[in-house]
Amino acid sequence: MSEEIKNILEERLKKDSAMFFVDTIVVNEECGYYISQRKALLGLKKSGQEILHHVYDEVRVINENLVVTRIDSCFALFNLSNNQWMCDFNYVKVKQHNDFLELISTNDIHYWFDISHLRFISRVGYDDINTKPNHTEFLWAQKGHFFDYIHRKTGDIVSPPGVIMAYDTETGIFGRCNHFKVSYFDKTGLDNPEELRKIVMNAGGYLELQNHTFNIQHYIDVNGIILNL
Repeated sequence: MSEEIKNILEERLKKDSAMFFVDTIVVNEECGYYISQRKALLGLKKSGQEILHHVYDEVRVINENLVVTRIDSCFALFNLSNNQWMCDFNYVKVKQHNDFLELISTNDIHYWFDISHLRFISRVGYDDINTKPNHTEFLWAQKGHFFDYIHRKTGDIVSPPGVIMAYDTETGIFGRCNHFKVSYFDKTGLDNPEELRKIVMNAGGYLELQNHTFNIQHYIDVNGIILNL
């Protein structure tokens, strides 16, 4: 948290405490929580109990477990299930993409928060992730020209070398490493051509792979050669 935001928060907390006699006004209700206003600032209540003091410029309830707050131009996340902060006010933008929040830091690094699991998918900044399908075993995460894979359940990161395109698959890790060929990687990131051959043979001799974010559809043979380039 910057010193400026810290000072603003401390000053607002003092003023809010001193204005305990001023009535609050409910401005919205989401997921059983009430966003309320005292003077110009917002807080959060549930069943008459104050969850967040009236010190915020913005309060946005994502679901029954998560709320986005803003002080001045900086955002932070608050966990409603245990009343703890998930991060400091280090983000200048927060955008929701299906089951994920994209948080852009003050130095323009993009971080991704998994709403369902209430966790950052990585403390490494990524430019993009596969937010569209929610049934894949792994999330792909793009940084620059290359892709990592993050296990949805465990959060473990797999970084096969040189992957320039990732695919949305229910199981396993498929990645394009050059202009004409796709590889299958094990959970340590090692290329496994034997398993790729087996998977493609079981699919009938060729396999369809898609990336829904980039609207890509490729067909590969048992050697991983892309047939429709």
